[in-house]
Amino acid sequence: MKVAVVGLNSLFACGASSFMLHLVHKSDWELVIYTECSDEFPKDIPAPVGFNPIIRVGPETIKAALRKYDVVLFASPRWGGDYWFLEKLGLIHQKIGIVVHDERDFTRMGMHNLIYRFPSAKIFCFDRTVPELFVKYDFNVIKHPYNIIMLSCNSDNRKYDHKFLMCATRVSPSKNINKVLDCAGNYPLRVFGVDSEEEFPFEIRNNVTLHRGVYTFEDISSAYSCAIASLDASKLLTPCKRTQYAFMDAWKFNLPVLCEDEWMGDEMINGVNCLSLNKENVKTVFENNEVAERIGTNGHRTLLSNHNPDCVRKDIIERLMYGRQK
Repeated sequence: MKVAVVGLNSLFACGASSFMLHLVHKSDWELVIYTECSDEFPKDIPAPVGFNPIIRVGPETIKAALRKYDVVLFASPRWGGDYWFLEKLGLIHQKIGIVVHDERDFTRMGMHNLIYRFPSAKIFCFDRTVPELFVKYDFNVIKHPYNIIMLSCNSDNRKYDHKFLMCATRVSPSKNINKVLDCAGNYPLRVFGVDSEEEFPFEIRNNVTLHRGVYTFEDISSAYSCAIASLDASKLLTPCKRTQYAFMDAWKFNLPVLCEDEWMGDEMINGVNCLSLNKENVKTVFENNEVAERIGTNGHRTLLSNHNPDCVRKDIIERLMYGRQK
């Protein structure tokens, strides 16, 4: 069975790109990236070393490219209007899946129109805590796949002699970077994901280091190997009770995650595999190695038990081929 995981955007630093990379890595599924300008493909975030070749398609080649697959999973939206775009592709004989990453995708993609025009398509999301609009539809809940070998671990032991906090996120309103800076206080903090050309909109203290521009999987691996904790103040429009790739990347390295309470619930458990983001907890993990190791180790166990890519791929295929989730 031939499976295409399709991104209708270039691979930029976001959860949808991470989802696609982790889902197809070390499998026979293929990653297909569409761009409007087939002669000038945009520069993507660097794929990890050893990643399977990415198939590039443009307006003139996408139809023929997708028709050779048995299953087509649209995994990254184009920020609006996808229902008419997908209709043009004429995918009649393929099983179709559409991934909704968060509630913003619902409005961007015109989800009700999408479901109306593709009634046989299966809609996938990552939690049951969804806005009221989601409740109208039969969503299939899946886990985020995480390929443990995509980030290389540089050390088996935490290097406490070079302690710093880190934050790997985009600088945007939803990421609430100002709270990260506030909670970090005067402790050393490294912030990844800052655009190389934009002005950083907050005061930069001497203890804060900005890593500008696109970072590779090797760059971020080095940081996770040496950091003491990962801080994340991102929020969604509604409490989501699930995890995200910024948390799982930290867990891969037994790194404790400090995040907003809105994430906690079914998987993120305060005091077990994560901590609430506040000044007191930042001080605790920075000055108490035992607490940091316990929270980080429990996070690593959660990652291994819940996010196996083989299980996620099997789950997707079963729901596409044999029916909806009960």
